[in-house]
Amino acid sequence: MRTGSDDVALMTGEVVDRQTGQVIALNDLSQGNYEVTVDVGQSFATRRDATVKSLLSMLALIPPGTPKHDLVSSMILDNMDGEGMDDLKEYNRNQLLLSGVIKPRTPEEQQMVEQAKQQQASQPDPAMVAAQGQLLAGQAELQKAQNEQAAIQVKAFQAQTDAQVAAANVVKILASADSQQKSDIREALKLLGQFQQQQGDNARADAELVLKSQAQGHAQRMDISSILQNQLSNNHSSN
Repeated sequence: MRTGSDDVALMTGEVVDRQTGQVIALNDLSQGNYEVTVDVGQSFATRRDATVKSLLSMLALIPPGTPKHDLVSSMILDNMDGEGMDDLKEYNRNQLLLSGVIKPRTPEEQQMVEQAKQQQASQPDPAMVAAQGQLLAGQAELQKAQNEQAAIQVKAFQAQTDAQVAAANVVKILASADSQQKSDIREALKLLGQFQQQQGDNARADAELVLKSQAQGHAQRMDISSILQNQLSNNHSSN
């Protein structure tokens, strides 16, 4: 090989001589004296400095406050050296490990990542928790609506019962009244039907009291028609 030329050679190799069957050493550097010329690449620190410069250039192109901006900033910190930065760099590296940006280098880092994954798997999904909360809220609203509907049905049943009682009382009053009273009561019932459509259950109770007083005799009988007409007029004026 010429001096100053480049070539590739097998160092400290062995071959078998086919004629003698003996093993012959090739390029055994333990034998002889040599002149060596060494060419080395960039040092580790120099490569890290170059990495930081590249990341800084990239960081200038990323909008601040975005996840990618935070990620590149963390990568810059991980490749920086300086006095008093060990704790900060360790914390930063742990965050990069847990977020999956970098891979574990040691068994301790691998164990930390596995433990973090197990803890994350055991925690409920925030989206699932929110969905369950909405489901419970919807069930509560549905139950409230059902309770209100049940209360309305109870009131309607009570009103129907009151109407049946009032009708029975009217029949009783009619059975015991004379012809003049019956005529007055029928007129009152006609007005009562109109009044009930506007006034509801309260008007039914008032009318029942009027009907009962009518049965006590002409001397104490009230003018039902006049009373109900006044109530209807008042109701129209109030509406």
